Amino acid sequence: MLTFVIGGMLFGLFAAINFWFPKAFGYKLDKFWGKISFWCWVIGFYMAFMPLYVLGLMGVTRRMPVFDDPSLQIWFVIAAVGAAVIAVGIGAFLVQLVVSYLKREELRNTTGDPWDARTLEWATSSPPPDYNFAFTPVVHDLDARWDMKEHGYKRPLTGFQPIHMPKNTSAGIILAGLSLVTGFALIWYIW
Repeated sequence: MLTFVIGGMLFGLFAAINFWFPKAFGYKLDKFWGKISFWCWVIGFYMAFMPLYVLGLMGVTRRMPVFDDPSLQIWFVIAAVGAAVIAVGIGAFLVQLVVSYLKREELRNTTGDPWDARTLEWATSSPPPDYNFAFTPVVHDLDARWDMKEHGYKRPLTGFQPIHMPKNTSAGIILAGLSLVTGFALIWYIW
């Protein structure tokens, strides 16, 4: 189960952090430390979990406080070394964040689209302004940003076009209260 958590969720989390970081903060993460973190994670993952799979196929039960067969020791040592390599990958990720912050002017992205992306969220500046779009984007294709780039569209850098903004209402508080009551009713079978 832990393998699915690390392989499925944690690798996806690190990928999302690296992908969305420039949009959120306006500068990319350092590539060098990112590659070190990536390779330590991948190698450490296989070193930590593949020996445990082998042990499982050999009939070793999980969560043993003591094991009697000394011939199995090497598999546990390899798994421990893999866990240490993962720890180095975590450290490299933290160093990547610090180095990227220190070199943020060098890594700054002024285009708002560091990945040459296809979707509309990359049409705003990085980090995006509070109002998100100063104009209502006109969408002609499923990949709106790509279509804009193909037709030579440039994002306006000055001036605003009026857009409809919703007024403050109490709908959010009312919906939150109803959701709270519904959640309790569903959990405790209170109809």
